[in-house]
Formats: sequence, C-alpha cells, structure tokens
Amino acid sequence: MCEGQVQSAISPEIKYHTQYLFQLYLSGCKVSSNELYRITRSCPNLRHLKIKWCCGLSDRDISEIAIPIFVHSTSDNKHITDASIIEIAQNCIHLEYFGLRGSNITDASLKQIAEFYSKLLILSLVGCQKITDEGICAITLTCSNMQKYVLEDCEEITDTSVKKIAQSNPKLKYLNLNGYELISDKSVCKIVQLCPNLESLQIECCNISDVSIIALANLRNLQKLNIEDCGKISTNAIITLQNKNPTLDIFGWIPIFVHSTSDNKHITDASIIEIAQNCIHLEYFGLRGSNITDASLKQIAEFYSKLLILSLVGCQKITDEGICAITLTCSNMQKYVLEDCEEITDTSVKKIAQSNPKLKYLNLNGYELISDKSVCKIVQLCPNLESLQIECCNISDVSIIALANLRNLQKLNIEDCGKISTNAIITLQNKNPTLDIFVLLSLIGMKEEKMPIFVYNIDETSSKFSERMKGNKFLPDPHLDYWYVEAPIVEKRIW
Repeated sequence: MCEGQVQSAISPEIKYHTQYLFQLYLSGCKVSSNELYRITRSCPNLRHLKIKWCCGLSDRDISEIAIPIFVHSTSDNKHITDASIIEIAQNCIHLEYFGLRGSNITDASLKQIAEFYSKLLILSLVGCQKITDEGICAITLTCSNMQKYVLEDCEEITDTSVKKIAQSNPKLKYLNLNGYELISDKSVCKIVQLCPNLESLQIECCNISDVSIIALANLRNLQKLNIEDCGKISTNAIITLQNKNPTLDIFGWIPIFVHSTSDNKHITDASIIEIAQNCIHLEYFGLRGSNITDASLKQIAEFYSKLLILSLVGCQKITDEGICAITLTCSNMQKYVLEDCEEITDTSVKKIAQSNPKLKYLNLNGYELISDKSVCKIVQLCPNLESLQIECCNISDVSIIALANLRNLQKLNIEDCGKISTNAIITLQNKNPTLDIFVLLSLIGMKEEKMPIFVYNIDETSSKFSERMKGNKFLPDPHLDYWYVEAPIVEKRIW
C-alpha cells in the first residue's frame, strides 16, 4: 500500500460509514503501525481485523493497536510473541475470536486470554509449536461457550487437551485436530459422549481406528468429517457410519461415499458399478484422475436418483453422454465438480441447468469448450447458485453481465478467462457488492489501472502479494458488515 492510501481508505467522504464497519481485511497491504492505528480508531465498532501478510508489523505494533477487536492473522507470525498478546488480553473488552498461524506465543498468552475472556467463542492456532496441553486446559477452565477450536499442527497437544475441551464445551460445533499423531480413539469417544452438537470434525493424520468411526455414528448433527491419512480405519467401519448418517460428508475415503483426492487410475468401471449395485445410500460420488467411463455414471444414475453431489476431476474418459445420464434421474443435485474432464461441452451444462433447479455449486474449471450459452442457461434456470468456478472457460462479458442476475451468488472464479473486460466486472460487482470474485488481474489489463475498492475479495489466494494497491474511492452500503481492502494478486491461485 502506497503512502497515504490507508488515509484515503478512511477519507472524509466515507468516514461516516465507518461506524457501521465490523470487519476489516488488510491482507497483503504495506501498512505502517501509525496508519493502522488511525484506521482502527476511526472504526469504533470494529470487531475483526485481518492482517495476513502485513509483514511490516512488529510485536510492539500489535500491542499499540490493542483495541476491542477480533484478532486473526493467517500468515506466519513468528514476530508476534506473548508480550503483544498479553497486552491485547488486558485491553480488549470484546474479544470473542482469537487466531494466529505460526506464532511463537506460549501457554502464557492463553492463560491471559482465559483470565480476561470467559466469553471467547473461537480459538484458532495453526502451527503454534510452543502451545501445550497446559495452555489449552487453561482456556477450557473459563471459556465454556466455545463453539470452534482449530488446533492444527500444534505438535504438543495430546488427548489431555481434547478431553478437557469435550468436558467444558457442550456447545462445540467445530473441532480441527489435523496433524496430531498423539490424538487417539479416547479423544474422539469423549467428544462423541459430551459434544452432541458437533457439526464438523477434522482428524486428518490422527491415530484413530474403527472404534472412533463407529462411535461417530452417534453424532446426529455431524455434517463433515475429515479422516485423510488415518490408516487404521477399515471399509466396514466407514460403511456402518455412512449407513447411520447418509448425509455425512466424509473426506479421505473412497468406498460408499466415494471420495478421493489422489489420482485413481487403478479404479475403473468394474469397481464403480459394483458400488452402484450394492450401496443403498449413495449421495456423494467423487474421484480424481480415474479411468472410469460413462458406463459408471449410467449405473449410478440408474440406482441413485437421490444423488446430491458429483465430483469428477481429471476423469478424461467422461463425456456429455455420462453427465446427461445423471441429469435425467438425479434432479436434486446440489453440487457438480467437473474439473478438467476435457470432453465436457455446453451440452452437459445445459442439461445440468435444465434438470437441477436446486443447484448451489458448479465447478467447470478448465473447459475451453464451455461458452456464454452455458452460463446464461445456468443464470436462467439455477437461481439458488452460490458458487461458480469457470476458470479457463471460453466466456466473455455476456456471461459476466448475465451473472449479475444471480442474487444468491457468493463466489465466482474467472481466472484465465481472457475475453472479460474490466467494465463488465465492475458492473457485476456494483450489482452484487458482496460477491467474491477470484481473478488474475493482469489478464484483464489492470496492471496500471485504478482498482476500485470492494471490487475484488482475493484474500487467501496467494502467499505473495504486490506491495501496493491502486484504490479508487467507493461508498459502501452503510449497513454492510464486510469491507474488503485487498491487494492485487500477482500469481495464479493454487487450488
């Protein structure tokens, strides 16, 4: 961010509206402590300040801006230590969400937070290697209303912390324990016993077995489960879990709820047809890089009219014939991921639009054969669409203008769509100001143009941001909760 641009972001023309500002993202901005101090003092109701990749801020700077905010940074924060966090804990009166990645904070910080903030709702610590059971247990003693814990890759956390979390937080809805080899079945069983409202559990690489999977069948509210790289789990346990909770999304397992994120060239039609003829609750089918053909999709279509999600990535033998077979019988589909299946054309997309009025998510990344005709048909027939991924598609301004009519659209990816103009994107953003648009700016001739604030929310798309942001003045809606001031992306997103 260039000198003075922060000040222009809170210019007199829009200063009135800052009283309504609750969340501020400054990801990738070159911002000094003085500028950040002025911004935060101009926003009396600010609750969430995101400073990803603002590497110029020091431990002292964080202490100096300690105000009633939501502390969250997703970049490595090795320069942030206990001193600044303790300062925040002693001065912030509304802290409900605390999150850091790669920080050197210790249990001392968590003890201070626990002492002052019994109303803390969310704790997110990723790669904070100095945090141990002692700090987590301190949080559990006073913060009984916690709804979300993200404790990923904090290697010193063990079953002790998880048991305390379960005992102290009956309202817990989300728990991320990815990367903990010290977490065992004892932890999962305790969570099942004491946290009946849990909706999402991430236990990738944990030391769990079928005991945990069978126990999880008792969590009726569980919607998402990640068990990647949990090598002790059997197929039968997954089948039992899926039969008891058929709508559960299980990530990291192939059978029944068929989903794999690795290449599956060894999986062919024979095994998929066997699944189709024997699984009684199939609602989600997903494969990557498989040699399956349209024959598999025809079998799935024949047996499973209640299929909700189809995810095929890099399945080169799938054609319009297979997709059209799915659309004929599966009218309740909510999500299609058809990425890099090169034989898919407008024909499939039109059939999807005609057959799936409840569609919420559509991924068509990598299809040069997909044109404006497909997008316009989606707009016409799928009013509930929330996310559209059309990277590298052969679309133009016609599609972008049409998409302005999708009032529920929340995310749009148009990277490498070279026929789209700046004006079309601005028109779309003005009609749907809360829409997140992911785009490689250089492709639409914006290297030296001024970028209107709130045109692009490209947070968390790359670890490298340009050091300056071109910004025009933009008057947000006075009741808007989110105001993004993002830096331009300089390299393509890695999905």
